[in-house]
Amino acid sequence: MAKRTAGILVLAICLAGAVQPARASGGLWCDAADSSIKLEVRSGVTRGMGGPFFDFQGGIEVLAPGIVPAFRKLDLKDKLIHSWLDGDEAKLEFYHEADAGDRVDQFSLVIETEALPDTDGEYAGTYRIVAYGPPAAGTEEGRLELTGKATCGAD
Repeated sequence: MAKRTAGILVLAICLAGAVQPARASGGLWCDAADSSIKLEVRSGVTRGMGGPFFDFQGGIEVLAPGIVPAFRKLDLKDKLIHSWLDGDEAKLEFYHEADAGDRVDQFSLVIETEALPDTDGEYAGTYRIVAYGPPAAGTEEGRLELTGKATCGAD
């Protein structure tokens, strides 16, 4: 009788584990759209090994005046240098340089968001762009800074 009870218990445990959803990977997406930029990022994310991204896609169009032409439209696919995704925060950092002959222009984009309460995988926060190019009217030593609201989601 004890063997039969133990067998039923083992079967029940196995079946209970079998009905759990598979969580080997998920997704992350971020968006921002205002008078300064249009941004869209999409990626798969693994649930182990540090959560690396896969099938990453993203792009940004900077609409604000004063941006270096090389940074007006950027494919962000190979420009992600840092990422952080956990239950409370989603953060992405992108960096790009453009050789302009006598100088190197620089572009940095940071998206920082926090999980919204009582939601399942929704995040809200900000983006910040800092770009350096040639000195231009209205900029400090060719520095342009833009900030605004960003949203992200993860599953």
